[in-house]
Amino acid sequence: MEEQIPEWLQSLVLCCLDIDDFAIQSCAIGTLLDLINLTLSVAPVGTGTKSRESTAVVVIPMISQALLAVIEQSEIYQVQIF
Repeated sequence: MEEQIPEWLQSLVLCCLDIDDFAIQSCAIGTLLDLINLTLSVAPVGTGTKSRESTAVVVIPMISQALLAVIEQSEIYQVQIF
């Protein structure tokens, strides 16, 4: 089943590509990269050993692995050299 990109993520991607205001575009790009890094850093819960000094924290990324794959395969994620 193919996952559909939510409207908020489409808007963020649009701000990365099609905005003439550098401040807005750079903020959108930074936010998208943060979302990508967060999605890539999430490990399944229950891995590793527990100790008394540590507390498990569950981080739920805003974008799924399927949406991340769509972004990585798109033109957004390509570096262009001028």
